[in-house]
Amino acid sequence: VVISIPQDPGQAGKGQALDFVRMLAGWIAKTSPESGDKVVRANPFAAQTNVGNVLILREAWNSTLISEASAFPLGMHDDQVDAIARAFNELMSVGSPLPDDLKIPKRW
Repeated sequence: VVISIPQDPGQAGKGQALDFVRMLAGWIAKTSPESGDKVVRANPFAAQTNVGNVLILREAWNSTLISEASAFPLGMHDDQVDAIARAFNELMSVGSPLPDDLKIPKRW
């Protein structure tokens, strides 16, 4: 399990991020500042969704997620989309800590 925590800008965000990582001792935890707005960060995941490369398991929470994603960026909520975008971008990043046999092929 890799835990990727967004770091709020400013000195307070750095301290908060450090506190979170300390609380997660024993886990792979890392922090990084977000760059670009939420729409820009969500675009890589949205592109893969739009061409059918994203599957989700059928669960009770699916309708809430799909409603939020369908309304993004104009909807009232965006936390799930923001979290999915961060996770996707982390998985696609160079140096991702996943074993090679679990990495998503870079064929897109």
